[in-house]
Amino acid sequence: MGETIVVDSDEEETVIIGDRDKAILQVFVTFISSVCVAYAIAFNDLYVAFIGGFSLLMTYVALNYSTDEFITPMKQFANPIEEIMLALVLYLTYAWIINPLIAGSGILLEIGLLVLIGIAPIAVILIRGCRYSLESIGFRGEVTENAKQFHRIVVFGVAMGFIISILPKLDNISALLTSSGLSQILYYVLFTGIFIGLAEELVFRGIVQPRVSQYYRSKIAGLLITSSVFAALHFLSVSLLNSGQFDPVNALFYAFLTRLTLGIALGFLWIFSDNIVLPWSVHAINNSLYGMLLVISSF
Repeated sequence: MGETIVVDSDEEETVIIGDRDKAILQVFVTFISSVCVAYAIAFNDLYVAFIGGFSLLMTYVALNYSTDEFITPMKQFANPIEEIMLALVLYLTYAWIINPLIAGSGILLEIGLLVLIGIAPIAVILIRGCRYSLESIGFRGEVTENAKQFHRIVVFGVAMGFIISILPKLDNISALLTSSGLSQILYYVLFTGIFIGLAEELVFRGIVQPRVSQYYRSKIAGLLITSSVFAALHFLSVSLLNSGQFDPVNALFYAFLTRLTLGIALGFLWIFSDNIVLPWSVHAINNSLYGMLLVISSF
């Protein structure tokens, strides 16, 4: 059984995710999980094993929610491909050119340039494509109970991943309480967590995912393609910014597959809620905890 599409108006379509799309997603995530488990067994890596298991659990829970709660309107955009390309160019210009140049210049300057060069132009694309309404681009107050439940599951998964990663480094946890550690945590929470998290959610869940979904008339296609692009760009960022110490196998699992799992989780949250705040909050928590892990590892 394929997708059932019901046209509600000239601006939106309501799309029910059909059995074919569910099967594609299950096969895709099962493959990811199998690769993660194989790597974990070979290299005795508990974190990667957890990522593989969590990706399966998350997908099983998501696909077993009631059909009515799974449906959200699919927005229609006049120039979806052009808007996707423009948003990605803005994102990559900041991430690969501007951010490396200003890194370490001070949190206020970095946040200011991110807002000016990254968030503001992306927000303009979003608002223009959504009839100049903040609510229509995903800043809503109400979300379904299933969306809230899935949000809690994903936050739990992010927290558990952090706990598993920090266990071998417990001897260094006191570094978080030093003045240097606290200042670095502030940087990661404010800049990397809140502001970078917002910028990436506006690009990937706000612009790319709904437009890819419209182009292929499939929310699962939008979810998988957007999550794959999200993970691939993070993988390329690691390879470009750490070319002297680049380990392709390690980057495949820690920069690509972990981001792919995170991207799928954030994409599900967007589908369930049509609310950018939910994936943004998870993204901010994930980036902040990852920053804390970097602080602990540096001591």
